[in-house]
This record gives sequence, C-alpha cells and structure tokens, in this order.
Amino acid sequence: MPLTERSGAGLIGYTGGIPMSRGQRQSGGPPGAPFYPEPRLCQDFPDAHGRQRPVVQEAGRPNGAGNGRVHGMSGVSEDLRAVPSEAELEVEHRLMQVTPQDTMRGMFFRSVKEAIFALRGQPAMEECLKECGGVRSFVDLFAYPAEDFLRMARRAAWLMQGPAGGFEQSMRMLGYMGTAVFLGSQVGKAMQVLISGTPKRVIEYLPMAYKVTTPAGGTCSVMFPGHTRAIVTFERDFLPRPYVEGSLEAHLKQAGARSARIVGRMSSPVSCEYDMSWDF
Repeated sequence: MPLTERSGAGLIGYTGGIPMSRGQRQSGGPPGAPFYPEPRLCQDFPDAHGRQRPVVQEAGRPNGAGNGRVHGMSGVSEDLRAVPSEAELEVEHRLMQVTPQDTMRGMFFRSVKEAIFALRGQPAMEECLKECGGVRSFVDLFAYPAEDFLRMARRAAWLMQGPAGGFEQSMRMLGYMGTAVFLGSQVGKAMQVLISGTPKRVIEYLPMAYKVTTPAGGTCSVMFPGHTRAIVTFERDFLPRPYVEGSLEAHLKQAGARSARIVGRMSSPVSCEYDMSWDF
C-alpha cells in the first residue's frame, strides 16, 4: 500500500480506498489534516487473509437503530435492507460491553473526523459528529467516552461503504488513515524516535505505545514466533478489529515493510489476537 510523507512530518496517506470528488481532494480538509493522495478502489485493498476483495454493492446501514431504513447519504434505495456483517456485529458486541469508565484518546476521534471529511466531505463529517454528544473538536491526549468513538467510527464506515467496498473495508481504511494522525501527534513523533528502524522494532514498542494511547487500562502483549512474524494480543480493547488491522498494517509499511498480512481473531467481545507477518 503506497505511503506518502508530507513536509517530513512522517504522516502517511491511505491510497487504497473510497473515491473522492475533485472538490474534496482540492479542499485540503480541516487545518492540520493529514494529506491523503488520490485513492484507488477498495477492491485493491486485500482483506485480512491477503485475498483481493471483490467489488460488491452493499446497502448503507440504517439511519435509526433497527428501523431498516437506509441512510439517505448512501445513495441506495430505502427498500433495500443490509444484513449486518461480521465486523458490524463485533462493534455491536463492544457497545454492549462498554462502560462509562472506558475511554479513548482524542487522537482516535480526530482521525475519524479528518478521514471522513477527506473522503466524504462536510455533511458526512457532521453526521459522524452527532454521535459524540455535542463535542466537535478533540484534544489528542484527552480522554473521551469509548462508546462515542464506536458509534462515530461505525457511522463513518456506514457512510463510506458503497460500490467500492463494504463496512469492514471502510473500517480497516479508517484505521490505516488514522495512523497519520497518531504519527503527527506529539506522542507519535516521540515514539518515532524510539521505534525507527525495522518492522520488528515497531512491534516491540507496541505495548508502550498502547499504554499511552489507552487510558482505560487495557493491555497489549507481543510474541515473535519468527523473524518476520508476530502475535499481538489486546485485552479489553474497544477499537474495532478491522480498524486495528488497518492501523497495524500502516505502522509496518511506515517502518519499511514491503508487504504485510494481518489477521485478527476475536477471543472475547473486547479482546483480540492479531497474527502479523511481513516482508522486509
């Protein structure tokens, strides 16, 4: 997956995703937003098992919970109903487990806000912000409700899906693009000094990065079955599985991996194991 740096800041852009209008590409996004180069179709972005994705037409998700009506921005007839995907059901399971004490850093919220603006424009961004209890701007290291993030990311993935890809592809793309926000933050810049080098070194420092970015007390552990393979386990983590897969791939590519394969497996509603391998 091509990566693009801007002004030496280490920011990366995801080029495997949803088409944008020319006006959206030229708008530049909100002040300080990462640069996202010309996208390709989602079917160019392999799934978690390394297979190329087929082009599928999926209906948008409902605008209201359980009413079966398709969101108006999806461009799909309201008579169509979409069967929830596995990735959508995983988000629902997380929402059932989340408590008011579970929080996420503002950088995750900001990454979704900037990505949906870049790909779908101001109206879609406003739709996503409605899920955040009136909050419109986010401070990277402030803690915000994890439930709000899940609803915001889910809304963004619903709005992004369409002829070029479905919910899981869209959520994975959000994670990939979100890495740019992390690397551009003060914490991300500091981490880059520590982890610059090989993909393996990046993975070795994941538990440290996770402690900083996850204030609610989740855990991250790493083991290396081989020189170019790792097993990363997150316990009590509310980031959606495809989002994490995309983020991990972006970090590996940023560290110089020519290709990467990340397969996530849920071990509980809020715990997941990721089998990672790469060529370097």
